Amino acid sequence: MPQPHVYASFANKHALFLACAERAFSSAAREGRGADAEFVLQALAASRDPLLSDPLRALLAVLRTRIGEDAFAKLLSAAAGSILA
Repeated sequence: MPQPHVYASFANKHALFLACAERAFSSAAREGRGADAEFVLQALAASRDPLLSDPLRALLAVLRTRIGEDAFAKLLSAAAGSILA
């Protein structure tokens, strides 16, 4: 899909990021698996943005609840490891 078409489908980059997070986290939570580790870290970092904070924290909380605390901690550890590698 051409990049201009993707951007035209969303009001702004925040809306695009939230749509990606919703899709990634909901499918991961539904299947009982972790989401892409690096994307989870990006979502955590982006949750500091006032426009993204509430919806991202809610999505991350659902993911953490569905996959469990241990799996969520492993997901974050794997993401940190991939950045540091």
